[in-house]
Amino acid sequence: MIRYLLAGAAALALCTSARADMVAGWDVTPKPDADGICSAQYNYVDKDDGNAKNAVNFTFAKGKDGDTVIVMVFGYGKWEWDKGEKATADLIVDDTVEHRAAKWEATDKVVLLGTFTGAEGLVKSIAGGKDIGLRFDGDKDNEAWFKIPNAGQAMGAVAICRGQVK
Repeated sequence: MIRYLLAGAAALALCTSARADMVAGWDVTPKPDADGICSAQYNYVDKDDGNAKNAVNFTFAKGKDGDTVIVMVFGYGKWEWDKGEKATADLIVDDTVEHRAAKWEATDKVVLLGTFTGAEGLVKSIAGGKDIGLRFDGDKDNEAWFKIPNAGQAMGAVAICRGQVK
C-alpha cells in the first residue's frame, strides 16, 4: 500500500487530477482504488522567484497499526535532483521544527518525497500553518519554503474525504 501511495503522490507533484474537488485553493482528491486514501495539493507560481512552479502535496492513509501516514511531496521547478537521490532536511511549519533530520527522496529532478507515520500532531501543525519548509542538513542558509494558504480548510476537506472513501 505504501508503494502505491509513493507512486501516486509522486505523480501528483506538479499536476492536478481531473477528479479533484477545489477547496480553498487546494485540490482534494480521493484515490478510487484505495481504502481511505485522500490527497490535498496546492500548486502555485512564485512571482518573487522568477515565476518558479511550486507544488505541495499531502497524501493521507492509515498505516498497518492504524496511525495516520502522510506522504509529503514538494515540487520546485528550479530544483536539480537526480532521481533516487537522498536528502536529509528538517521539516518546518512556520517557525517550528516539526521533524528533525527527516529523510527525503527525489522522485524526479524537481520533486522530493518524504513519509511520516503517527503524524496526527503534524496534521494539526500543517492545518494551522501558512508556510512549510525544508532545512537541508540543518543549515539555515539552505532552505526551501512553500506556501500553504488555507491549509486548515484543506485538512478539514481531507478528513471528510477519508471518511467517505471506502
